[in-house]
Amino acid sequence: MLTHGQNVSYGNSVRVVTTNIIEGDIDPETNAISTRQEILNLKILCQTPQEAGQIANTLNPLLAKGEPIYFSGGLPSRKQDGSIEVVVEMPKLTKASK
Repeated sequence: MLTHGQNVSYGNSVRVVTTNIIEGDIDPETNAISTRQEILNLKILCQTPQEAGQIANTLNPLLAKGEPIYFSGGLPSRKQDGSIEVVVEMPKLTKASK
């Protein structure tokens, strides 16, 4: 992957990047709901590049249709660019692709 002009290797994994818009309280000065955006990177670890390809090919049509995708993951960590990364597992996809 090329990011900010640098080549970054993620090993055997699939990345799903989401933008979450979080609504807060009403700002008393503007009378508008305060919102903020957070970028969340989900990293799906894979055994092989072929498994990563199979998972990506399974996820792409679901993402295009806007269907929900369920993940099981660990604690999030904040990256240097301000985004948050969670390493996740997708047992149904990874078992099916082996």
